[in-house]
Amino acid sequence: MNKLVCTAALLAATLSAPAVRAADTFYLGAGIGTRGTLNLDTPAGKIQNTNHPRPLRVFGGYNLTDNFAIEAGYIDFGKYKFSVPSTVDISTFHIAARGNIKFGESWSVFAKAGASRIKVEQTGVNLGDLSDTRPLLGIGAGYAVTKNIALELEFLDSGTVKSEKGKLNLRQVQASVRYTF
Repeated sequence: MNKLVCTAALLAATLSAPAVRAADTFYLGAGIGTRGTLNLDTPAGKIQNTNHPRPLRVFGGYNLTDNFAIEAGYIDFGKYKFSVPSTVDISTFHIAARGNIKFGESWSVFAKAGASRIKVEQTGVNLGDLSDTRPLLGIGAGYAVTKNIALELEFLDSGTVKSEKGKLNLRQVQASVRYTF
């Protein structure tokens, strides 16, 4: 994890140095993801959840330039329930470098790379320790409704965590609203 954070910080310093001007703005946002389906690969076979919670995300960032930002966020993937009396509750905290390219006054595309700390809490089932720190990758597009408000659609991959008893893939499509100060 330390290597990944140091690499992201070095990348941020390198990319922001040649910028024409710094944007120097903060932003906050919230989003909702596609309904989740959790398939756990276990030695006894595949187990699928009986409910389909929606991931909720809050995030904030700092625009170092018009094309580069540092972002941190929290995603609550929800509590997945299974036919056997058990639940798996998943959340992540992430930090990432975000690159942004604008097309005209309103449209933009962006990509992000960073690290995601995944926390998995289990009741009624023991899948081993699935909490882990994994790479975070994302790609998306945004539309500026006003100077301060943007709508975004993105694909986020928070990684795959494995233990000897199970495996979780944390990927989602998410719609967000972002407010820039």
